[in-house]
Amino acid sequence: MANPMLMEDIKFYTKIVSNNVELPPTTEAVQGNIADLQASAVRSWYTGKMKLNPIRKDVFSMPVSWVDIPIDVANMILANTKAESDGGTDVEIYDPVTNTRVTKRMYRSDRKYKIKIYVTGVFADLSFDFIEM
Repeated sequence: MANPMLMEDIKFYTKIVSNNVELPPTTEAVQGNIADLQASAVRSWYTGKMKLNPIRKDVFSMPVSWVDIPIDVANMILANTKAESDGGTDVEIYDPVTNTRVTKRMYRSDRKYKIKIYVTGVFADLSFDFIEM
């Protein structure tokens, strides 16, 4: 029988640090996407086949989301993540390619923010993608 994972092992794979601040655990499983960024496609007149114009290869992005978190926690997350126009932030994450934790310069995509008012207080749902710069 396999040994149960220790908290250090779980954090190795799931912990996200942005702007030197550890973000709270995400509600959804941590997942990453590695994709090539393409310019708009160009159709070749001669061959009739679509040609792609690669801009950058192997760009890492990671969707993150939190559900029913206290409003002050949502504001802390937003304060420690930056948009591309603001230069992004250093984000420490697990890199599945190297099986190590790495720090990448990433920016926060458009945010989805929903405020919920309950008898017990004000909470929020928050989601966005971290995208490698």
